Amino acid sequence: MTIFGLQVPQSEYLKVRKDKMDDGHIQSNLAGKKPVGSLSFNYAGSSNGKIIMEW
Repeated sequence: MTIFGLQVPQSEYLKVRKDKMDDGHIQSNLAGKKPVGSLSFNYAGSSNGKIIMEW
């Protein structure tokens, strides 16, 4: 699976929403990285680490 959701605080959501509304694109669209061979992610911004795999 290459697409999943990441639960973030409302403040982070509002920041991304404002960015999207500005010109229709999200400029900073990287939430984190998963190093090769690792089972965990390194999050770039504020996140509580809850991943949404199904919806």
